[in-house]
Amino acid sequence: MKISIALSLALLVVACPVAGDEPKELLTQTRDAMFQPHPDGKRWSGVYASTSEVGMFTSTVLVIDDGSVGHIAYNMKFTTDVGSVDDIRQDTLHGTVLTDKDKIYVPLAHGRKRDGQISLMASISRYTRVEINGKTVLLRDDALRAYKKDKKLYDYGVLIRVADYRGMRTMFDIEKITHPSIKILYKDKSKTWSDPFVAGPNDGG
Repeated sequence: MKISIALSLALLVVACPVAGDEPKELLTQTRDAMFQPHPDGKRWSGVYASTSEVGMFTSTVLVIDDGSVGHIAYNMKFTTDVGSVDDIRQDTLHGTVLTDKDKIYVPLAHGRKRDGQISLMASISRYTRVEINGKTVLLRDDALRAYKKDKKLYDYGVLIRVADYRGMRTMFDIEKITHPSIKILYKDKSKTWSDPFVAGPNDGG
């Protein structure tokens, strides 16, 4: 069932009293539909990491727990070489995500402080779950377009599933995750790698 993102976010952030059993039942059904695992039985739980090749520029580790009651929780460790002195440093991001079949919507927040004033920006990153060379991979929209068009891999939008979720300890061990090489997704691992930000997506064939 298609999920309206605006409606889903409204249900997540707005809490209001509900009168009568029917509205409560409807709200429960809507919540349950929003947080169902993938219909073919696949679960979202796991640890997903960006590739080692782009590690000097950006790094992401995304931990997903879909075993929590009523919601799918996430922790994300993100670093980038792009920023300014006004940025508010963050250790990890955490919260809940929305899913729709093979798509997962991860909310992000970023803050800056200038002249004593704090400004906040919120956004949502959408990833699509695919199988590449036997590996479970999350592709951000830009990476998904490159893969669908030419079967090429855009590292900056790729998260590879590297481990199972093993309870809260996984959240605390987020710093210890090893980032995999993008070449584990290649059919021909002898192919050379180039920075996709400069040369465009790499051929994973």
